[in-house]
Amino acid sequence: MAKCVITGSTSFSGIWFTKTMLDQGWECVAVTQNSKVLSPAVEKRLNWIRKDYPNFEFVQLEDLPNYKDVDVVCLHGTATFDYRNPNFEIEEALKQTLKVSEMIINLFPKAYFIHTGTFSEPNESFGDDNRTSFNPYSTSKQLIYEKHKEKVVSGKLLKYVMPNPFGPLENHKFTGYLIQEWSSGKIPVIKTPNYIRDNVPIDLLARHYTSTINEFLNSGDVRTVWPSKYVESNLAFAERYARKFESYTGIHVELSAPQHHEYLEPRFRVNQNYCEDIVKNWDEDLSWRLIISEAHQRFKEFQA
Repeated sequence: MAKCVITGSTSFSGIWFTKTMLDQGWECVAVTQNSKVLSPAVEKRLNWIRKDYPNFEFVQLEDLPNYKDVDVVCLHGTATFDYRNPNFEIEEALKQTLKVSEMIINLFPKAYFIHTGTFSEPNESFGDDNRTSFNPYSTSKQLIYEKHKEKVVSGKLLKYVMPNPFGPLENHKFTGYLIQEWSSGKIPVIKTPNYIRDNVPIDLLARHYTSTINEFLNSGDVRTVWPSKYVESNLAFAERYARKFESYTGIHVELSAPQHHEYLEPRFRVNQNYCEDIVKNWDEDLSWRLIISEAHQRFKEFQA
């Protein structure tokens, strides 16, 4: 089985990608710039993966030259800072991200490279005719990809365009907001109900990610992949999540959605490669049970 180096492995999606590759027999080396200063969320993710893989290799960047015969490099890490900030520093994000990725590209010139992009980049994914960047962070992602294309001289580079993943070990984002509001007896307000987006359960996305890499290794095609699952409005996704939460926990929850007229981001932006076209035997009901089980636990923690 392949040997992989992955950056950004302690992010929400990164830890799931790493765990899924390990489950499939991959040899994975996760790279960090500082393994001594870890947030509680990162500690929780590392403990989760180490339950099954106590010898999981989580190494400092400077130790990476000791590793040989790497087949795949997953360039999943990127400088995020406060990524929604309109004053996000693009140049600093490029500097910090490329310092790591270019060193790794130079270390393993014969490897296949998987670059993680995002649907919110300029001219990325599918939707409104004017596919503008959502924000400076999204612009930085597009510029980093252009640099990676220049640096991977072998041409063996695949771009994996992230949708909105959700599920266990997620950061406190949209679904976390729903859970926190429900736990306080409040009705969450869906402020942008009409945006059309693409939400994918993280376990399905992780399996799609590894399946995509296997296909890339077998074919060598240089291409872009846009993983997709639930293409719907923000309100429709929130209603889907609420129905699942209510069904699996027996707790009645509600939502509120005001009129939505101002569009600060493109209204319609989604992916198009349906994950289950290449991921076989994914159990949707089991996936949701795991998602809501953790959500229910967080619900009770918020109430404590």
